[in-house]
Amino acid sequence: MKNSLHINQFKKQDSYTSYRKVAIGTWRDAYDPSTYCMVELEMTEAKKFLSEFNKTAKTTIKPAHLVAQAFTLAVYLQPQINCLFRGKNLYRRKTVDAFHQVVILGKGKERLRTPDLSGVTVRGSEFLSLSEKVISLYSLAQDARDGKTEASQVQRNLIPKIPNFLMGPFLTLSSFLVYVLNIKLPFLGITEDPFGSFMFSDTASIGAPNAFIPIVPYSRCGLLISTGKVYKKPVVENDEIVIREVMPLSITFDHRLVEGFQMAELYRLVKMALENPRKYLVKSPVEVAQELSAEKSL
Repeated sequence: MKNSLHINQFKKQDSYTSYRKVAIGTWRDAYDPSTYCMVELEMTEAKKFLSEFNKTAKTTIKPAHLVAQAFTLAVYLQPQINCLFRGKNLYRRKTVDAFHQVVILGKGKERLRTPDLSGVTVRGSEFLSLSEKVISLYSLAQDARDGKTEASQVQRNLIPKIPNFLMGPFLTLSSFLVYVLNIKLPFLGITEDPFGSFMFSDTASIGAPNAFIPIVPYSRCGLLISTGKVYKKPVVENDEIVIREVMPLSITFDHRLVEGFQMAELYRLVKMALENPRKYLVKSPVEVAQELSAEKSL
């Protein structure tokens, strides 16, 4: 009697994007402190603001840029969550550094078939106005796509040469050297605290649905934000149905770093900023914080 069971025929994949190789070496099991939060942000006032602001802005400001600026402000106002683990101890960062994921497309006919994922970090984001932040982000993103950053050069030249089975040990060792021993590895394209205070991804920019970003253990980053496409939906206000523009927002956070009441305050601050972007988002978060402090003292 022949065995009715059969074995699937699998073909080994010979090529990997650098992101895929890093992913293989990153996650080992599901035992982690990930906590998830999904909300919809009211963007009606924000969209009105952008339509006016972009008429005179030096570069195009997108809804996701407003959200990123709002999170920079919220993290700056809550410095207790701007921390990282070294061993079992928490250390507070001196500045709010925002890591933005960047899609790097292939060239020529392979442009849409071989995209890769990289990222850039805007250091000291709390000192930058909205326009300054976006200009800096565009410049850094272009450098990453052109292979001019240290990280992008390593992504192109080093990672493809590392076997899949060594990616995990390589990432673990580099994270240990950078974060625990505080050793800089510029020859590997790894600078101090490369992923910063929070990681931000605009999934709407590539036409993808909003999704939760997984915590990356070696990054020591405990706050990850993903924004989707703004859309219109009916909502009830004062017992009447009205149309409002909303943006889906997904947050993943490390519960060892961020407590529930801190996340509630973070959300409140982001929501407050987007409801009044002219007051809270045009200037740098440092300037906004000074104005808020002056208002409280009156």
